[in-house]
Amino acid sequence: MVMEILSEGIKGNDLLKKLNLYLEGGVQEYWIVDPQNKQVFVYHFAEGNITNQKAFTSPQSAVSFHFSDLAVDLNDIFL
Repeated sequence: MVMEILSEGIKGNDLLKKLNLYLEGGVQEYWIVDPQNKQVFVYHFAEGNITNQKAFTSPQSAVSFHFSDLAVDLNDIFL
C-alpha cells in the first residue's frame, strides 16, 4: 500500500504518472490524499489493472479495498 499527500505543484504528476508507476510496479493499493478538497482517492490494483476505485470526501470514512479492517475517518485528518 502506498499513500501520498498532494501538493499544488505536483498534483497532475501524482494523479497520472505515479498512479501508472505503482500499477505497473505491483502495488496493490494506492491512496491519494487531497487536503485542499478534503478528499481521499483509493485505488485497488490486481494483475496490472485498476479493479476498484473510489473517492471519499469529509465527513466520510475512507476504506481500504485490500485491508478489510482499515477505515480512516476523514473528520479526524481534515480539521
